[in-house]
Amino acid sequence: MMKTFDRPIIIVGTGRNGSKVLHQMLARHRRLSYLTGVLTHWPSRVGLNRMVVAARAWPVVGGFARRRIQAMEAFPFWESLVPGFSRPTRDLRAEDVTTNGKEEVQRAFSRLLTRGRSRLLIKLTGWTRIGYVKEIFPDARILHLIRSPYAVVSSWLHVFFWEGWRGPTQWRWGVLTPDEERLWQKHEQSFPVLAAIGYKHILDAYEASLGRLPEDRRKNVMEIHYSDLCAASEEVIGRILAFCEVEDDKAFRGALSEFRLASRDDKWRHELPPVEQQRLEGAVAELGLTHYVR
Repeated sequence: MMKTFDRPIIIVGTGRNGSKVLHQMLARHRRLSYLTGVLTHWPSRVGLNRMVVAARAWPVVGGFARRRIQAMEAFPFWESLVPGFSRPTRDLRAEDVTTNGKEEVQRAFSRLLTRGRSRLLIKLTGWTRIGYVKEIFPDARILHLIRSPYAVVSSWLHVFFWEGWRGPTQWRWGVLTPDEERLWQKHEQSFPVLAAIGYKHILDAYEASLGRLPEDRRKNVMEIHYSDLCAASEEVIGRILAFCEVEDDKAFRGALSEFRLASRDDKWRHELPPVEQQRLEGAVAELGLTHYVR
């Protein structure tokens, strides 16, 4: 018999926004179950994933297990259930959920749960897919982690999955509007500027998805700034636990002492040449993204 889902916790964000460390922190809670690298490499090995999650909390071998096998998005696991889920050309909405797809996801994720770990913890980056996951998990608690566009843009340019090098006709962040095309051409087809446009597309899709949610589901979305998490992690984690209705305990807080957070949001000034810094600053202002800067 399929288990019922009790307020799954879903972390969303642009990627390269600090969601990995927040995911790792929350994964130390003894009541949460989550996807690991096991399901990235072997999407059908749900039972092994349960064993690994349990082993990561064991006193003696837990540290070794955590270093070798981390909590992850495990997009291959999602793809085995919903083909196309990991790399859609636009944000996924409630109407994209098929009956079969919903049942497949619910059935598979129910197998992750145990008597002790009865709450799901999920991380999704890129398109937030809020409408989609809310259709499957109506009472999910969404944690939207926001980071400065400067930091995200600079980081995107240094990772293998950044597709902007191929131009906006080859990436997955949607077609440029005429104004965005003019902005990109104005800045001589700057790749940091193009990345800023992609950042805006994701944040715009997030706002649109919130607007489509019924009011009772919209209240279950919490916005967190990565700089706040770094500056006052104990306080922010406390607010997250209260929002998600997860018990706070000494063991969990003790585990969090292993994490040392630093925002490094100004690192982009050392990574980008001066001319690209100027172009990026201009584009962030013209795109209306300055209110995401902390």
